[in-house]
Amino acid sequence: MQLDWPKISSCADGSEGERLLIANSLKTFNLNPEHNYVPWIVIDKNHTVKMQKSAETNLLGFLCENYFNHEPQIDQCTKEAISLGQHFNKASKPKPTAVIK
Repeated sequence: MQLDWPKISSCADGSEGERLLIANSLKTFNLNPEHNYVPWIVIDKNHTVKMQKSAETNLLGFLCENYFNHEPQIDQCTKEAISLGQHFNKASKPKPTAVIK
């Protein structure tokens, strides 16, 4: 998956980015139930612990299975890509650190 970072930055730093930021801030403020942490995964106005854990484990797989399921075949939603996303997420998770009080 290739992203056009200059185009993304231009959007984010411009009036369109500001408009989207405000619109999404209002959506976040109006969540019911309200969010307890970030990221708080919401698909079709729904949030569940199962959905949250699935997205945190393999975001690409989660999106392909739950969000892009009505789209025609998307190149990024191949079994290989989803498997790679799952492997990458497992490898890149930060190791827990002990808290000493």
